[in-house]
Amino acid sequence: MDSAERNALARIRKRVEDGDVQFTAHFLERLEQRGLFLNDAYAAIEEATGIRGDGCDAAGDERWLVTGPTDLGDVEMVIVVDRLAKFVTIYWI
Repeated sequence: MDSAERNALARIRKRVEDGDVQFTAHFLERLEQRGLFLNDAYAAIEEATGIRGDGCDAAGDERWLVTGPTDLGDVEMVIVVDRLAKFVTIYWI
């Protein structure tokens, strides 16, 4: 992980810790389809094994792909970061 990636992960973790999060309906639907809970997503962020930039969303905010483990397998999440951590989707990897 380079310094920009470490910084982005730290910002995401801080927003989660502070409760500054938002979930798209799509994210919540995918979470349920995979038999996962929000705590699984949070744990995957806390134990993240990777993060990489994915450009910006339509509003110009940074998009990050965060990879981490859950009890059911590894997941990757698309998270947009501005004043909130916006969880866009989650999928198995």
